[in-house]
Amino acid sequence: GISYLQQDQFDRAGKHLKRALKLLPADIGSLIALGQVYLRQGDASQAENCFKEATQFASDDVEIMRLHALSIMQQGRFAAALEILDQLLMTAPTDADAFNKRGFAKQQAGDLVGAIGNYSRAILIQPQFVEAWNNRGYALRLQGRFEPALADFNRAISLRPEHAAAHANRATILLA
Repeated sequence: GISYLQQDQFDRAGKHLKRALKLLPADIGSLIALGQVYLRQGDASQAENCFKEATQFASDDVEIMRLHALSIMQQGRFAAALEILDQLLMTAPTDADAFNKRGFAKQQAGDLVGAIGNYSRAILIQPQFVEAWNNRGYALRLQGRFEPALADFNRAISLRPEHAAAHANRATILLA
């Protein structure tokens, strides 16, 4: 099932992973992979169920928590995702990706100041984190702070010249 997942053959992967879980219900690897299949197929609710079940067997696994939070955010439940990300950061306090995801959840909940703070923390931990630079720039733009937003988009582009979203965000400011 996992090899089918890696080949983007999600229906086949799901079929084999479900079969594996019938034979060995506590197989964390199969639970995680099936959750990823559901995420890739756009079924965040089913993915959440898989990740929630996997946490019963590995409650402090940072990757499971990260995927669990992502599945919840994809359902628009940002407060619940923040709770999981807070737990993740208690286990891994320097996880830049968790701060970036936390920033996104805060931004979607309308807390731009909190979002910018979390994106900044991600950048402080991992200065080459392109997504955090782009995300912070976007939140700054939403606040009407165009000069620092432009600087963040430029930094994202300098780190990854092919980053389409950073180019689009930068153009939005330059065309205004």
